[in-house]
Amino acid sequence: MAGLLLLTAPVVISVLLVTWYLKVRVRPRSDAPPMVPYIVPWLGSSIDMAKDADSFFTNATAKYGNIFGVQAVGFYRYFVTHPTLAKQIHKMSKQFVFTPYRIHLSQKVFGMKRTTTEETEFFADGFFETVHRLMAPSEIMKNLVPTYAKYAAQEIAAYVPSPTPVAARDLLYNILFRASAYAFFGPQFDADGCIADFIAFDKAFPLIMLDVPWPLTVPGQQAYEGIIKHMKKYVEKTNGNGGEYMEYMANHARNYHVEHEIPALGLTLLWALEANAPLAAYWAVVLSLFSKNGLAPLVAEADTARATWEAANPNLSVAKNPDFFVAQANLPLLSATIQETLRYATSSFSIRRVMEPTTFAGFNFKIGEELVINGRSSQLDDEYYPDAEIFDPSRFLSAGSAAGSGKEKVVNSPTFTAPFGGGVSMCEGRHFAQTELKVFIALLLTQLDISLAPGAKPEDAALDSTRIGLGVIHPKRDVMLLVRRRDA
Repeated sequence: MAGLLLLTAPVVISVLLVTWYLKVRVRPRSDAPPMVPYIVPWLGSSIDMAKDADSFFTNATAKYGNIFGVQAVGFYRYFVTHPTLAKQIHKMSKQFVFTPYRIHLSQKVFGMKRTTTEETEFFADGFFETVHRLMAPSEIMKNLVPTYAKYAAQEIAAYVPSPTPVAARDLLYNILFRASAYAFFGPQFDADGCIADFIAFDKAFPLIMLDVPWPLTVPGQQAYEGIIKHMKKYVEKTNGNGGEYMEYMANHARNYHVEHEIPALGLTLLWALEANAPLAAYWAVVLSLFSKNGLAPLVAEADTARATWEAANPNLSVAKNPDFFVAQANLPLLSATIQETLRYATSSFSIRRVMEPTTFAGFNFKIGEELVINGRSSQLDDEYYPDAEIFDPSRFLSAGSAAGSGKEKVVNSPTFTAPFGGGVSMCEGRHFAQTELKVFIALLLTQLDISLAPGAKPEDAALDSTRIGLGVIHPKRDVMLLVRRRDA
């Protein structure tokens, strides 16, 4: 018996090694896309992605093509890195569906009950259609943008510059956070009280979303509880009627007799509002400061446009009517700077679950498998954007009239939307976000003189490569600024 075991052991080990090689080093099945090889189960390629996600996806695309499988922190998904394939997936909305993933986030990250998300028609009964309507360009200009502009103007006017250097995040992130929170929740919302918890929650968001082992998510869960307490107090004080968007969600919850979900819905709105736009403002200013001429070209454009606009509108001012100014003034460089910031500093994944057996791009996909569209791959492709690693707003100045043909035309245009996802999951707040940034930066440039503090270095403006797929990338470290009032 012992001799038989000695003879068969090498055969068994060989079979196991071959099976491991085929499943882990080649692909899970012959009709599926190729996979990126990995060694450690569960972790898969997560460490390589965290070290340098951009290089990981660039190298994987070059070696395996525009669709390939990746194992990371317990999930096996197929990544798509070409915009034409991405658009095709977005159009195949019956085969590739976003709703299951949205429900997963609502439950796992934002704390909504399964009985609400899966056992009622809460999300099916026109909810998302109404949300998209409320955030349409024609709707937000009626009340939301003017309300935001009012609070942004108040926040910047109330800012007292320090005689010593200040952290860019404390200046740019905090002011915009408060202004947008007041616009959506009303002035009774305790923005200052929850900002620290929000930052901690947002930092832990990827870990909570990926359902990593419990100890790693403790700080994020504690921050979550802190924000929910703020939301409960807010609902008790205002009945959830601080703004049209929040009011709709609160009333929708009441219609389905799930009032207990209103605080979680409030957190969902707060995260959508604050996880990206304040950081986009941060990067637009910081990256411009490290450019050849700093903020000077933007300031000159704003000053010229301001003089022209106020001369034509003697009863108005940028400080009091920034929404009108942004809507009517000619600010092409500011618009291009925002577009380039979104290209350079965002990493968005658009996830779809396979709902029926589907053949796509020459591969077969089974029910339950997931495809992830990586919009950043095209944003960093030199064939779309020459010298893509360089922050250069001028690339968008001529995009409207001189967009290239072929590959360039797909992406390099004023309607460039990769940072906002696509299809039914395209961010409904994208119109407000871009207007919000224009209003905020225009106010900032006309009222404050901002420069780099002595000792600030370009490497201080490094992106945190461990934060991918969730929108605007976090800074790896902060940048110190000098700020003074322009009218001082």
